[in-house]
Amino acid sequence: METFSQRTGLVPKRQELQLHDMDARLRSALWNVLCRAGIHDADAWASEIVDLIWSLNMGRPLDEAPERQWRAGWIKQRFTEGAWYEVYDALEAAVETARRPWSQAPVSYNDLCRAFNQMLRIEGSAYGVIDGKVTPIVDPIQLEAADGALARTNQLGLEAPHAHLRKANAFLAQRPDPDCANAIKEALTAVESLCSTLTGERHRGLKPGLDELRQRGVALHGALKKGLENLYGWASDDPGIRHGGPAAPSVELAEARLAVVVCSSVVTFVVEKARTAGLL
Repeated sequence: METFSQRTGLVPKRQELQLHDMDARLRSALWNVLCRAGIHDADAWASEIVDLIWSLNMGRPLDEAPERQWRAGWIKQRFTEGAWYEVYDALEAAVETARRPWSQAPVSYNDLCRAFNQMLRIEGSAYGVIDGKVTPIVDPIQLEAADGALARTNQLGLEAPHAHLRKANAFLAQRPDPDCANAIKEALTAVESLCSTLTGERHRGLKPGLDELRQRGVALHGALKKGLENLYGWASDDPGIRHGGPAAPSVELAEARLAVVVCSSVVTFVVEKARTAGLL
């Protein structure tokens, strides 16, 4: 929320998204999410978070972790004083523990992700939480597209497309450097596997799968179908994306984000069209 002092120009507003840094406001906002979630009154949850960071992120023996009564304070120190990427590691640990069926977290996984995403957006972070992973984003539309496709495929039991979308987002969230080529590959494979799932046939490439869907009554506009085929063709032609090559793939983060957003939206779109056509 923009304050009076920012609106009147008395306090400068941050103009750039925080990509490789994190100011004090963002750190405090993220820590406050855990405060409002009740971290100070949830010793068991705090212990779960510390155990995850201590053993997996830091590779330290658990019997050397901070004493139980000091764990919430240790997590706060991680948020307020750690390197910017350590803050996101701690955020992911909090989200991961809240996601566990046996978690002692006093807040649900979905509510925690929503609260973190709200603060990330308000404070100008270049990241958002998608499928439990801190992922570089462009705007809330990307967040909605990715989360919506994951939720829809999971709800309908579309296991293969769901798995490929999860991998695409995980590659995009990889730190310190996103794996852009594999993010694109998995995003496109999600669409391809959706076609195979809906038709019950394995296709060689995306075009035959889209053709089969149209024959079975899924209404895909010709221009939209052609655009998807061109996107698939680009990924096939660029060495190292869909097929191995002697040179490193020449793709950047912006292209990977575009591919993941577009393919996520296409998956949701095709699923709804397939439902209308009676294929689901």
